[in-house]
Amino acid sequence: MQQFQLGLKDKLTLLIAIVVFVCVAFFSLNFYERTKKLLVESIRTDLKDMAMSLSMSIDPEQVKLVLVRGENSKAYWELKRRLYEFTLLGNKRIHEAYIMVASKKNDVWQFVADSELVDKKNMAGFQEEYDISKFPEMKMAFVGPTADKEVTKDKWGRWLSGYAPINDKNGMPVAILGLDMKASDIDRLKSEILDSVLLYLLIGAVASLIFGRLG
Repeated sequence: MQQFQLGLKDKLTLLIAIVVFVCVAFFSLNFYERTKKLLVESIRTDLKDMAMSLSMSIDPEQVKLVLVRGENSKAYWELKRRLYEFTLLGNKRIHEAYIMVASKKNDVWQFVADSELVDKKNMAGFQEEYDISKFPEMKMAFVGPTADKEVTKDKWGRWLSGYAPINDKNGMPVAILGLDMKASDIDRLKSEILDSVLLYLLIGAVASLIFGRLG
């Protein structure tokens, strides 16, 4: 039985094709990793800037009023509706928003209000306690606007979050505004980038064969 052997021309074609494909794959994967990092940094910056901008539109006196009168007050629901408006982009909700204050317990904050108006299961209760010990950027928010460096997880889901202080007329922080973006939305954006990389790899595979044959 005759053995199949590659001729010199076929060997050179295969070698050049492999070299071209490896180069395309290397640059495509490098592009993917760098673009992922830039994407997260861009989202972090947007969340931080947006949180700062929105926090300036919150009346600190209303926050104090809610803390005094509680969740059955008109001020509480007005504040929740205000936060709900922050989460909308057109007719689509792309964020979750909430206001928190520090408690007397170390690394424990309390919710004042959040943007959920209907679903009680996903609603943070008034003065519900939240352990912030694992969120260093969140702890720094009383000093100035911050954002998580990576996606975090709690009982409500996975998020990338930005924070900003709500200051009174004397510039003293009264509470913190948090703005969350769902990790699933970030993953979707990463998936779109990956689709582009796979397209480049497919083009690279075809190009490697063509250049290999020409070579």
